[in-house]
Amino acid sequence: MKVVFTMAILFSLKGYSQNADAITGKWLKANKEDLIIEVFKEKGEYKGKVNWSKDSSKAVGFIMLEKLKYKQKDNEWEDGVIHDPNSGRTYDASVSMKPDGTIEVTGKMLFFKSKRIFRRVK
Repeated sequence: MKVVFTMAILFSLKGYSQNADAITGKWLKANKEDLIIEVFKEKGEYKGKVNWSKDSSKAVGFIMLEKLKYKQKDNEWEDGVIHDPNSGRTYDASVSMKPDGTIEVTGKMLFFKSKRIFRRVK
């Protein structure tokens, strides 16, 4: 009985904890489908670079996201930055994974907040 109880607890906790590397891979911006970012881990932080874009001002290889750290307590990737290639501005960034498997990338600067949804592509 103890074994069954222990297994049930372990499996239920697994549902609450996110794999820190779950955001790695290629992600297509959901609404306009005009941008693919590739998220990867480098030196303990998560970064996102432009993998493809309809807009030529977003050069392939440009690092748009960086410094993201996985916070298991919040089940999010936080304390990162987003670089806007058009304006040159930098925003605070966080990423959360939604139950449907998409990610929500949030950029913040003072009172301004913007969210974008991305879905995984191969």
